[in-house]
Amino acid sequence: MDTGKTENEAKPRKMKRITKGMVLGFIILAIFCCQAVYLISYAFTATQAGQTPHVQAQQGATPTPAEYVWITIAGEVNEPGEYKLKRGCTVRDVVERAGGFADFADVDKRQCKAQLWHDQEVEIKRQNNFRVRADGTVYPFVDGKLNINLGTKQDFIDLDGIGEKTAEKIIAYRSDHYFYSLEELMEVPGMTPKLYEKLMEQVTLDYQDY
Repeated sequence: MDTGKTENEAKPRKMKRITKGMVLGFIILAIFCCQAVYLISYAFTATQAGQTPHVQAQQGATPTPAEYVWITIAGEVNEPGEYKLKRGCTVRDVVERAGGFADFADVDKRQCKAQLWHDQEVEIKRQNNFRVRADGTVYPFVDGKLNINLGTKQDFIDLDGIGEKTAEKIIAYRSDHYFYSLEELMEVPGMTPKLYEKLMEQVTLDYQDY
């Protein structure tokens, strides 16, 4: 009698443990299903709105039109017009795209460093204070020094230490690279440190104010 009673009492306890395990498993399954539904719903909503998931957007990233700007330049440059440049460009950048400064451009070094924005217009002004020689060229000397952006081939030949070939090289370099500083003379092919030092006493970037 005692043995049978013990077996009958043990059965409810075993069934109770099985019920708790089933409930726990159901809860875990329900949580997993809710997360899956949320992720699917998010992806569907983003697609409907014309968006893409964050990971896909990074993998498929490409340059956008906003990385470039259109700049219009006029005045004393060799090739006025409209140019496409990278955002963050400066006046100097667009001047170089426009073929460089014209001979009588009024160059402002501070203006050259100014940053430009989309659809901006730039005008390079002409020097309005200069004296013209009989042959039509600008008188390029200031206090006895030659303006290297205005001097003719003969003007350079007349300098101490400059021959015809060196004068031609300076003029050729200037046609492609407007001089922003006297130090840029060292970029001229064939220029030596000794000749450069001699030129520093004879040349300038200033122009005479009349």
